Amino acid sequence: MIVRVSIGSLARLGIENIALIDVPTTLYVLQYAPNGCIARCAFCSQSHRNSSSREYLARVMWPAVELEVLEKHWKHVFVRICIQNVLKRMFVEELMTLLKFFERFSTPLSLCTTPLPSKVLEDLAKYIDCLGIGLDAASPTIFESVEKPFTWSTYIRFIENGVRMLGKAKVWVHVVAGLGEDLRDVVKLAKRLTKLGAYIALFNYVAPPKSERRFPGIKVEHYRLLQIALKLLDEGYDPEHYIDFDRLIVKRALPIDPLEAVYTRGCPGCNRPFYNESPRGPIYNFSSRSLLEKHIKEVEQELQAVNAL
Repeated sequence: MIVRVSIGSLARLGIENIALIDVPTTLYVLQYAPNGCIARCAFCSQSHRNSSSREYLARVMWPAVELEVLEKHWKHVFVRICIQNVLKRMFVEELMTLLKFFERFSTPLSLCTTPLPSKVLEDLAKYIDCLGIGLDAASPTIFESVEKPFTWSTYIRFIENGVRMLGKAKVWVHVVAGLGEDLRDVVKLAKRLTKLGAYIALFNYVAPPKSERRFPGIKVEHYRLLQIALKLLDEGYDPEHYIDFDRLIVKRALPIDPLEAVYTRGCPGCNRPFYNESPRGPIYNFSSRSLLEKHIKEVEQELQAVNAL
């Protein structure tokens, strides 16, 4: 069976020969669809409607490899394996095959998927300890504008089912900032998900290489505000008490260290280095403490730019 694997993951296994500025701690696997995913997501290079190369997801290359090659080169250098779906014929059956295949490596498994029927999720959930859900849009309006598959309410019900089956803090909802949403949209959604027992894994929009930039993106300073808001929610605080979303500033002293908010959010062990940003910067999601230390002055300047105190 052929799958796509992020080039950084392949480099850690010695299958690809590229220099790694920071190493991925998760093996990232994507279902293979030579003609693209049948979904119409306007921001995604895997969608059949988009002309960008299927070799890419965000700004990362995902070469196609045989499962046997992964098994031959396997090393216990990852703390997690993440399997991600595309919509295609028989994709559910293939997901089951992949989960059974990777179970043999005795490494925690995550599944990142679009909504599935409850019985299907129940069967797949036997193999995983975390569930990622690609909602991507921060509001129903953005959801419609980027032409996500299914409906907003279908995703919300699937999130609820995921929490019910796997437990609280085991479901990570992927949200892409920079698709035209208001920052309040992200915070409103995060509050709702927190009540359900789920978290947001935050991404920033980036156009795939050599493709048209179709959405406005988000300034790194405003992205920092979202990261701070999510960290505040994690710690039980109301972000709107500390952040002015009209003026886009921090309006009072924070009860958290904002530097602790800038790391990649997702399943335990997920760090996806440079998935959404060039190593040249600006870096939106920091994959490790050592990487942050190299860029600490830039991050402090970004945080100072939104701090009204």
